[in-house]
Amino acid sequence: MLRELAPEAPFAFEADIASDQTDRFFVSEFIRESVFKQFSEEVPYATEVMITEFKENEEGKWYISADVIVERENQKAIIIGAKGAALKKIGTTARATIEEYLGHPVYLELYVKVRHDWRNDRAQLSSMGY
Repeated sequence: MLRELAPEAPFAFEADIASDQTDRFFVSEFIRESVFKQFSEEVPYATEVMITEFKENEEGKWYISADVIVERENQKAIIIGAKGAALKKIGTTARATIEEYLGHPVYLELYVKVRHDWRNDRAQLSSMGY
């Protein structure tokens, strides 16, 4: 039914382009996805991921650094886990997905940072692209 209502027009993008979003956007979403898969309660909904560095190297691994932003210190402790085990698992899972998506090996470095009440702060939301 929708096909009959939609006007005919040329494609807006080339056939091999799946999205108008950048690789940085997808990398941040893969990291965030890893957080969601590991933690099912409140913590994932209070997280944001910001890519701070994305260096493509001709030879060797690409370097990606990202901040996992949370609202409270106790959330930071949960994301890091005992002796960094939870953060390591997040990074390992995300890196595998990122490498598959980019088709290139990457060195992924994650940091967990607290930005108090960022979801209710217009300036912080704006700096994150919301």
